[in-house]
Amino acid sequence: VRADPESHPAGPCPPAALDALEAELGVRLPPSYRAFMTSLGAGEYRFARVYAVDGAHAHLHDLREHYQLALRHDPRVGPGKLLPFADEYSGDYYYFDLAAADAAGEAPVLLWPDWADQPEQHFPGFDAFVRAGLLDD
Repeated sequence: VRADPESHPAGPCPPAALDALEAELGVRLPPSYRAFMTSLGAGEYRFARVYAVDGAHAHLHDLREHYQLALRHDPRVGPGKLLPFADEYSGDYYYFDLAAADAAGEAPVLLWPDWADQPEQHFPGFDAFVRAGLLDD
């Protein structure tokens, strides 16, 4: 990801900010997402706009804001349900499917367009989502 000229990470997110987000939203974030965020952080990536969680990047979209908006308008969103964490620049959201997380806490990633009744894409986890996005030309 660091070598991709179309990706622009904002910088590492402190683990304490991820802990605070989990406590505030009542969720468990997938370990691969936590590793990505503490290494690269939010940003504008080739594969998605990954939302900020630490409040340090005013120029980026904020996960809490997108979560609160979705929570008010989409019954699929909430603790133990779907958690929006990114979008694909068109407004279509990427969600973690927290209800389908495995024992290690890894959750599938869904691309769910606003207009669709079902997800358009499904990735088995955050790592697969990132790999697929980097290989997609």
